[in-house]
Amino acid sequence: YIEALPQMESLVTAVNNGRSRTAQLGEAWPKTAEALYNAIQSALTGKEEPLAALETAKSDFLS
Repeated sequence: YIEALPQMESLVTAVNNGRSRTAQLGEAWPKTAEALYNAIQSALTGKEEPLAALETAKSDFLS
């Protein structure tokens, strides 16, 4: 593939070394992603302090 399209070499390298976001979390990934997204938004908007936002994310994930 790289011989036919040498400009794609960096993409091929990235894909070969890539892994799925769900590789370790599996079916729990969507719940994890939502908890983290909400925590980041809460911290960035000042709704919660960063550490408190992460604690909320942990609590949300475990519930």
